[in-house]
This record gives sequence, C-alpha cells and structure tokens, in this order.
Amino acid sequence: MIYTPEDIIQWFGERGVQLDLYKDGLVYETIEREDETWLFILDNCQEYSPRFPANQEVELYSMDSNCCECWDGWRHSGFDWSRSNLESLLPPLEVLEETYQESYGQHRTHGGTI
Repeated sequence: MIYTPEDIIQWFGERGVQLDLYKDGLVYETIEREDETWLFILDNCQEYSPRFPANQEVELYSMDSNCCECWDGWRHSGFDWSRSNLESLLPPLEVLEETYQESYGQHRTHGGTI
C-alpha cells in the first residue's frame, strides 16, 4: 500500500499526535513485511529539531499498533534510506513475538491473535 502524507498525519492523529503543521515537510518511508506495515519517519516535528538539526532522529513505528510508540530510532545525519537498509533495521520476528506475548499473553499471528 502507498501511504500519502495525509495517511501518515491521520495515523498519528488517531493516536493523539498532531502532525498537521508538518505535512509539507514529512520525510518517511513505509516497509511491508508479511502482513505488517512499518513506518520510518524523520522526527523533525519536535521543538528542538529546527534549532538543533544534528539531533533529529529517524524513528520506527509499527503501523499495525493502536498506540503511537516508537520501536527504535537512529540519528538522521548520514541515515541510509535505501530499502535494503530499512528492511535490515526492522525488529526480528522473534523479538516481535516475545514482545507480543509479554504485552498481551497471546501468540501473534500476522498482526492478529489466536
């Protein structure tokens, strides 16, 4: 699926984070893996970022989650946005399974539960 800036703004907005002011400057990429969608987004929306651009981060979010919780982050300076690099930065499936079991006490099956 192709995600537009409006889709990204809506996803964050449904989780209580307003990105409307930044829609013309969103830098992001989505990666599909099995039935999961992952979002890499440049966090240039924070108050400190315009004053300290070297502190900007690329953050990773699971778009299959009902909450807006960053899984990981990397310094933006020198970040490699290539598809192969983004895919290599996704959490291993075993880590996702462990996290899901700890959080919900259930096994994860392609974005769902059994």
